Amino acid sequence: MLSQALKKDTLKIITTSCGEEALENIKKIKFDLIISDYDMGNSNGLSILKYLRENNINTKFIMLTGSDSSELKEQVERLNAIFLDKGNFELLKIIRNEI
Repeated sequence: MLSQALKKDTLKIITTSCGEEALENIKKIKFDLIISDYDMGNSNGLSILKYLRENNINTKFIMLTGSDSSELKEQVERLNAIFLDKGNFELLKIIRNEI
């Protein structure tokens, strides 16, 4: 749903269905912004964020999650990324501001 809303802004959007596919794309493409869910089935968005930072890739990163874990929020923010709960009704506005 989010990718459909952003496509209306004439942005080039690439979606993936799993963490491995996301990492493959990250290794090949320089992104301006990455929006990731925390829960990615066999992986999670935090591992992707850690990969980026460990490899000195400072791409803007937004972590979406249904969790309200303060520990997860602190980890994401320590890695210089934005943590957004899916219940945030200003979600699309915040993402558009980052773009």
